[in-house]
Amino acid sequence: MTLPEYLAEFINIKPQDDQVEIYFDDFTWDGQTPVSNEVLLYQMPLTQWKKNKEKYISRILNNKKYFCICGQCGKVNHHGHMHDTYICQECAQKYYHVVY
Repeated sequence: MTLPEYLAEFINIKPQDDQVEIYFDDFTWDGQTPVSNEVLLYQMPLTQWKKNKEKYISRILNNKKYFCICGQCGKVNHHGHMHDTYICQECAQKYYHVVY
C-alpha cells in the first residue's frame, strides 16, 4: 500500500446535495480495542471542494493533530498508531519492548 492510499483510508468525503462534508476517521484505544470516531473537518459547497480539493487534503495530511512522523522509523502514521508524540507503536514494540 502506498502512503497516499494509507492516508486516504482515514479521510471520508461525503457529498450532500450541492454540499460536501469531509471527515477524518479518528480513533482512540480502549485497552487493545480501537474506538472509532468520525470528526467533521470541513463542510462547503461542492463547487468549492472541486476547485480546492488538493489544498484541503494537503491541510489534513500535514496537520500533526491527525498524522505524525515516527522519529525512529520515519514513517507517517495516523496519530492513533503513535505510542507517544515521537514514536509509533510498531517502533515502541520493536525497539523499546513496549507490550500492547
